[in-house]
Amino acid sequence: MESEEKQSLKESIIEIWTIMKACITSFWFWVPTLFCIYLYIQLYLMLINPIFLTVIPVILIVYALLWEEKRAKAKYDIKDSKVVYASNPLFTSPQEAGAKKAEVEKLVEEYKAMLKKKKDSTAKD
Repeated sequence: MESEEKQSLKESIIEIWTIMKACITSFWFWVPTLFCIYLYIQLYLMLINPIFLTVIPVILIVYALLWEEKRAKAKYDIKDSKVVYASNPLFTSPQEAGAKKAEVEKLVEEYKAMLKKKKDSTAKD
């Protein structure tokens, strides 16, 4: 009985291999397969081309930098701040000083008073 089962299993495997060989060696088996491969290659070349391979990473980098800036502002509670330049930007005409001389002297006096107060408080300790 076992030999009959083994024989039938062996015959089944041989039949399966024969059918597979017939299918794989047939021209008509490969026509739709190769056509599908061709369509997927065309679709790939149409959607994923070298321009996308260079443009998409740039877009992602810019987006990540903007996102990182927003996260840093939210984390450290930074409000929109004014950018102060040490000198005039390139190719611009010289601009008038933002602070008058009297205002600068007043700020310097306040700073000196603050330093003196800090020095006195540290001397007491």
